[in-house]
Amino acid sequence: MKQLDLVEANETKKEAISGRMVLSMLGSNFDQFIVLPVDRTRGEMKRKNFMAKLKVSDQIIVGQEEKEEAVWDFYSNLLGVAAEHNYTLNLQIFLQGSRDLSALDAFFSEDKVWAAIKSLPADKALGPDGYTGVFYKSCRPIIKGDTLAALIKSAGDISKLHLLNSAYITLLPKTADAFKVKDYRPISLVHSFAKLVTKILANCLAPHLKELSAFVKGRCILDNFILVQQTAKVLYREKEHRVLLKLDISKAFDSVSWAFLLQVLRHRGFGPVWCSILSKLLVSSTTRILVNGVPGEPIQHHRGLCQGDPLSPMLFIIIMDVLNALINRASDSGLLQPILTSGPTQRVSLYVYDVVLFLRPCTEDLVLTKEILEVFGDALGLVTNISECTMTPIHCLEQDISDVQASLGCKVQDFPCRYLGLPLSVKKLPKAEFYAIVDKIVDMLLGWKATMLHPAGGMTLVQSVLMAIRIYQLMALDLPKWGRKEINGGHYLVAWGRVQRPLHLGGLGILDLATMGWALKMRWLWLKKTQLDRLWASIDIHVTPQFHGHVSHLNFFRGGRWQHNTFLE
Repeated sequence: MKQLDLVEANETKKEAISGRMVLSMLGSNFDQFIVLPVDRTRGEMKRKNFMAKLKVSDQIIVGQEEKEEAVWDFYSNLLGVAAEHNYTLNLQIFLQGSRDLSALDAFFSEDKVWAAIKSLPADKALGPDGYTGVFYKSCRPIIKGDTLAALIKSAGDISKLHLLNSAYITLLPKTADAFKVKDYRPISLVHSFAKLVTKILANCLAPHLKELSAFVKGRCILDNFILVQQTAKVLYREKEHRVLLKLDISKAFDSVSWAFLLQVLRHRGFGPVWCSILSKLLVSSTTRILVNGVPGEPIQHHRGLCQGDPLSPMLFIIIMDVLNALINRASDSGLLQPILTSGPTQRVSLYVYDVVLFLRPCTEDLVLTKEILEVFGDALGLVTNISECTMTPIHCLEQDISDVQASLGCKVQDFPCRYLGLPLSVKKLPKAEFYAIVDKIVDMLLGWKATMLHPAGGMTLVQSVLMAIRIYQLMALDLPKWGRKEINGGHYLVAWGRVQRPLHLGGLGILDLATMGWALKMRWLWLKKTQLDRLWASIDIHVTPQFHGHVSHLNFFRGGRWQHNTFLE
């Protein structure tokens, strides 16, 4: 009897331990797992994301029902009310004419449906129905007939489509002291069926997107950063008086006018079937806001694009290209003075709703730009917060800065400023700008994880997570040679020359960040020679021949322990 009790106790202990673990594969060469205490991480996340109180007007509310009502009112006014418009745009004047996109109307074939299912991510957060891509992939032989029938039915009858086109919005605090609804970042969790429909449409649209926007020609996010960075450096080198204007567009996805969106799509050549299914998806969409895990009442959408489906970013790119066309029209007609007499001519950079403009600090250009933004924003439904926009002067006089502030009323921010998450400067960046990068790495190396991390898991953490964070900066920035002496005194704790060797030469295969950074920046020179259609291809790009790298490593110890070491390589 005692032996039976002992066996049951051991089994209970095993279940308790297994319930506190997250198991994830370390890589193709390892059969080990990373073991993390789930209760601790989940409890910490729940505590950080818990909405304890809200400030509405001048009152602080703490009751759950009051918070749900305040959040519902905020998003109901944002999503559930169609905006009124004072302006309409004649797209025939400045936007490229229609194309033959009638082939997009045939999208619900079995091959296209299966291709969309195969491309669905397997591990995304659950929507209202609780299904992910794994379900559609593993159960395809059973559900493929019903799925195809439901898709075809949704294209013709929308009476029940709202049941399959719902979403949850969960709110994550932007800062630790968030106390207003706008201080929380909405994350949309879309119904799996609606996500499948939009995935099919997105797959059909993707091959044509390059023809519909000047900013999607095989580019990545760093193409925009390089364009802005190099243009600013050229203007600074030529000692031109210019202004770099960063726009602040509030709730961009949530404010899009459906009428304007359909007007642009029809003008660009989208067929009636495509526009019809898109209209049905927009009209039937509903959202429920989660407040501390409790869903509120449904909100019927009357404007905006859903941020959780794969089609919305493509549609937003198409309509934001209208702004680029407006500014180019003003430049070509001489209403906006050129930013340079010879050299870069591209004055606008668009990456989703991150917009940067280069302007002359003269009253005429500033007033015209403000009017273009107002007309475009009114037609599209977007609101540009001019007071929250920032202008960065390039060789501007005090009178120039005063003129900009008088015309636009925006804030002034000197270099270095931030664009797309990276520090932007016309000079060599100070070391202080890189402390945030180092601190981000250090935050991922919490000491309590060390006791449960296998050495192989530590190496995978370096190669798959920490190195990926560094690559984004290495492709665009010249990182300096310097060390943080407060970490291990800046001393080497292992022979990194040996550790950085490939696996077949006895090393761990950890890349040298200095060498890799130089190689990644050489890629821009290759693209400049081979892809002349890139927006920055006309700008001279210089890559220093020396290796400059800020190297961040993990030192491995017995028992799966490690320490963070940042040093001078």
